[in-house]
Amino acid sequence: DRREEDFLGWTLLSIAPLNQERIEKFVSMWFGESDKGIELLRKIQSPRISELATRAFLLALICLVFEDDRDIGTNRSSLYEQSTLYLEQSRLKTATNKLRELRREVLKEIALRFLQLDCKELDEQFLSAIVYGALNGGRERKSPKEFLEELATETGLLQNYGGYYGFTHQSFQEYYAALALKDMANGKDLLLAYCQVPQW
Repeated sequence: DRREEDFLGWTLLSIAPLNQERIEKFVSMWFGESDKGIELLRKIQSPRISELATRAFLLALICLVFEDDRDIGTNRSSLYEQSTLYLEQSRLKTATNKLRELRREVLKEIALRFLQLDCKELDEQFLSAIVYGALNGGRERKSPKEFLEELATETGLLQNYGGYYGFTHQSFQEYYAALALKDMANGKDLLLAYCQVPQW
């Protein structure tokens, strides 16, 4: 990874899976002693969700989505659908339906490029070309650069560092790439080819 050279000499740490006690503590800290926290802990007992809850990032997503509308779905894809819809709407709650649809299409296209190019980040110029097409060749008021900046700052799905963009978490990248492949005529064949790539 290109960014690793910036951190030579640093210690690489991994976050250990959370056990049941830590999951309960996390949820309790998030919701306090409210009924919401107790209700969520009951829902987390579902086998498909309990496996996801052992990862701190995914548990935070579960809490975020549950806090918003008490629906976390029953599996990983439904959780990602709920959480990305929440983030696409933006923390500011000002995104229109048109803007949310545009953001989703751009994110799918970007994630597909990441998959095809086998990378975790792309430079702003490359992504601006993708956004330019999505913005109807410049007929929208925003420039591609402004659109990318807002996508990163308002949704938290992308991050910008030194002229490069990447997804804030590989789970989001994989989710949007899967959505893009689902919409393609030969998407299933491409998916079967990419399932041989270890990082996916």
